[in-house]
Amino acid sequence: MQANEVMLIGALALFVAFVMGWCMHWLWMQLLRGSLPSIEAMTNVTQELLNATAQRDAAREEAALKEAELTNLLAQARAERDAAMEGVATGSDQRNRPILTPQAERDGAATSASKPARRCLLPLPSLLRTRLSLFSKKVRAI
Repeated sequence: MQANEVMLIGALALFVAFVMGWCMHWLWMQLLRGSLPSIEAMTNVTQELLNATAQRDAAREEAALKEAELTNLLAQARAERDAAMEGVATGSDQRNRPILTPQAERDGAATSASKPARRCLLPLPSLLRTRLSLFSKKVRAI
């Protein structure tokens, strides 16, 4: 045998092996291939999965917005509480001091000593309690 014949026989053997592999692959796919309804079912499941993922992402964004809103409300409630407590603390110091009228301020004297004017302080702790209970109801509702 000459070298050309050996190369030709080797090339033909490789080509036959390739064709046999391709035929076996085609046959295997025909036997294992799913029917049309199963492919449609898989397409439906895929679409439902994509929809569920989109809904999950939207719910996460909505939850983040609600969390930011509630954090803002909580910060406002705390600021109001701190201001109210500061007002209560300063109000108790100023409660016993008489209020000066514009005339008395110019004169440097207080209002009548027989009946000193008192500062009208709202019941801030109860107001604060009311606001905090409303806020907590909103938080529980969410």
